[in-house]
Amino acid sequence: MSAAVVGVRPVNVAELQHVRGSFCMAEQPSNQDSSSLAVLDLRAHLAIVRKYWWFTVLVVVCAVAVAFLLTQRQERIYSTSAQVLLRSSENSFLFPFPATGPLALNREGEIETLYVTSPAFTEAALLKSPPEVKVAAAGTGSTLTFNARGAVPEDLAAAANVWAQTYVTARYAETLAQNVESIEFLQALIAEIAEDRDAIRVEVDFYDDLLAETTDPDEYSRYLSQMVSIETLLQPQLAPLEAQISEYQRQITEFESVARFLDSPDVSAQVSQLAEVPTIPVSPNVTRNLVVAAAFGMALGIALTYLREVINDKIEGARSVEQATGLAILGTIPGYQLNSDQVVEVIERPKSLAAERYEAVLTAIEFASIGEPVSSVLFTSAVPGDGKTTTAVNVAALASKYMNVLLVDGDMRRPRVHRMLGVSNSVGLSDVLAGEATRRDARQVFERDGIRFDVITSGSKVQDPALLLRGDRWTSLADELFLYDLVIIDAPPVLAVTDAVLIGRAVNGQILLTRLGATKRSDLAEAAKLLATNGSRSLGVVVNRDQESPDKYSYYGQYAEQTAETADA
Repeated sequence: MSAAVVGVRPVNVAELQHVRGSFCMAEQPSNQDSSSLAVLDLRAHLAIVRKYWWFTVLVVVCAVAVAFLLTQRQERIYSTSAQVLLRSSENSFLFPFPATGPLALNREGEIETLYVTSPAFTEAALLKSPPEVKVAAAGTGSTLTFNARGAVPEDLAAAANVWAQTYVTARYAETLAQNVESIEFLQALIAEIAEDRDAIRVEVDFYDDLLAETTDPDEYSRYLSQMVSIETLLQPQLAPLEAQISEYQRQITEFESVARFLDSPDVSAQVSQLAEVPTIPVSPNVTRNLVVAAAFGMALGIALTYLREVINDKIEGARSVEQATGLAILGTIPGYQLNSDQVVEVIERPKSLAAERYEAVLTAIEFASIGEPVSSVLFTSAVPGDGKTTTAVNVAALASKYMNVLLVDGDMRRPRVHRMLGVSNSVGLSDVLAGEATRRDARQVFERDGIRFDVITSGSKVQDPALLLRGDRWTSLADELFLYDLVIIDAPPVLAVTDAVLIGRAVNGQILLTRLGATKRSDLAEAAKLLATNGSRSLGVVVNRDQESPDKYSYYGQYAEQTAETADA
């Protein structure tokens, strides 16, 4: 075909930036696995979370609601504590009188917990209060805490107080018993020492009696000498015994004086804090449960979002298109409607966002022609309903402003070009390939609002279009079509039949159409592979999406429109 261009088409900034970005991405090698999210960058992860934010919020709300209902059904558990202060050297001023003798217990709290948990004490306490109470040392060990947990607040307070008072009473009884035992022990020691002392005194008294009875001067002198020797020998033993007896008698006097003050149980331990009836349950913790449920719900929601993204085989964004095909995105067309004979957007609404993006697709074709001319372009898709016909018609209408364009409806199974353009389909491509008509017979001219280009529709229905395309007639016809500056062919979906692959053998550019949220990634990837088998060059992918919302490049189109209106004024 002749590469001459009928007119010079102005390229707006939106097209230039979009297409330049597409081809830059196409130059980068793509060896990523389309079924794995491991290669996604941070923005892709955030996009997934943002896309399904409502689902995550729904999971969080459900998790919190379930946690709240379960929490409301749980039994309310209350807790209360009584405290006992143990007498020590640091806090003895809090007790009835200074700690002396056996009252200076200075027991460690840990040792006291062993005492409280002993079978004897537990049995005594449980006789007064059935609920079990746990005891633990608090602070520096000089305080015991008796904690009771249960469902009846009044019983808990009574149980904790009973245990605390039982401990104080038990310790008081133990103090009394220890005082009596200490006195009896000291008295026994004094008796033993007194026996030793009396034995020494008996020996000395024996010689005193001999001296008193003897009249013989020699015997008197001999007895006196023996008595002096014995006294010299025994006197050092007698003095310590007398001292021990005095000390033990002093201690007995002290114990006896202390016994007069043992009229209160608070001499060695006292209840410093009574347990009160609790009013607020400690379990279940509603706030904690709801916070944990919200965190769990958020984690579960995000995890399910990623699982849904992995399981979902539909094309959801530009990245999935590139990963599936390894091709650049030539344009994204908004506002696509399935199963509707749409108007030709670039004619009916030339200033719309969709028309602007068709301009970007045409610009991409022109960029692809640099260094390697593209004179014929095949538009196809993986499956029906991806917008190939709509895109082919609009791009042909745009290109006809600057080039000699021919639009061919190569979809001889489900043709739509004639309906969109409002032309006859009585004679077309199938008739030419069957030898029943010539190219001139099938050629029609479409003209509206300054747009003019030639059209060859699909023609008469045939049993096997692929059989016609396999023959030499299609190759010969394609050579004749190269007389046009640009030939645009609307071909059937690749996966449905082999027609598109057969048509593609005679073109030098192929464009694959897909629709966000509809086409499967696996289908798109397979279609790209099949197109690559016919030897023709794949230019890229055009993406149709249902939503019509402006993107960052639409500003330039609006700016161009405003500039043109100002110039006209």
